Amino acid sequence: MAVETAQKTTGMATRQKSSTLLKSAYQSIEDARQLSQTEELSALDEDFLNEQLNILNSCQHQLDESQH
Repeated sequence: MAVETAQKTTGMATRQKSSTLLKSAYQSIEDARQLSQTEELSALDEDFLNEQLNILNSCQHQLDESQH
């Protein structure tokens, strides 16, 4: 759920070029990363977690590129 929120926020931020949305998107990516490191989630399938982290990395890259 947190990864999906990060994806949606990233999409909105890059389309609207809003500094407030950019900050929110970066924060939601960070929140999702921290959540993925909790003990409960780390017990899940490692491949699934890696896939989710790759999605977050892609979101961050998209945000970074939108600022250039």
